[in-house]
Order: sequence, then structure tokens, then C-alpha cells
Amino acid sequence: MDNNGFLKYEVGVAVVVSDEEGNIVAAGSGGVKLGSLGKGERDTFTIKFPSVYRNFDKAKTFMVTLETLEKGAKPKGPVTAAAPNKPPARHP
Repeated sequence: MDNNGFLKYEVGVAVVVSDEEGNIVAAGSGGVKLGSLGKGERDTFTIKFPSVYRNFDKAKTFMVTLETLEKGAKPKGPVTAAAPNKPPARHP
């Protein structure tokens, strides 16, 4: 992972793997090793599937989500699920 921006970020990645019918067959997550990735830095990381992986052989598609937080910034509160075609709501 490369941080080509101008700020330091905490970074997390999640992967959900589905079968042909859309059932989840695996889920995993990971992030940078040392808590944050400084501007201009590069790091490798591993996505681990510690508990949900037993049907990985049935995988057909996957979805990846990337979560970033500016290092030193405070989270803006929990995010609730978004309704179709609407962005997620943030709560103070």
C-alpha cells in the first residue's frame, strides 16, 4: 500500500468473499503493520481470514473496502448503514 498523499493515515482493509449465489464464504481484514502510514510511505500487509474461511473453495466474487483515518484526528462518531442511493449517516 502506498500513501501518495500529504497526510499520515491509519489504514484498514476488509475483504468479503461470496459464492455464486451471493452467500458469504469468507471474511477477513488487515491493515498497515505499525498503526499508520506516513505521507510518501509504502508498506505491505496481510489480510487474515481467522474464522470465516471454510468454504473459500466456493468463492466466486469479492468486495474490498478501505477505511482511512487521518492520524491524530478524532473519529466523527459511529456510521450507520446507508439506505439505497443515500450516503451513510454520521453521528456526533
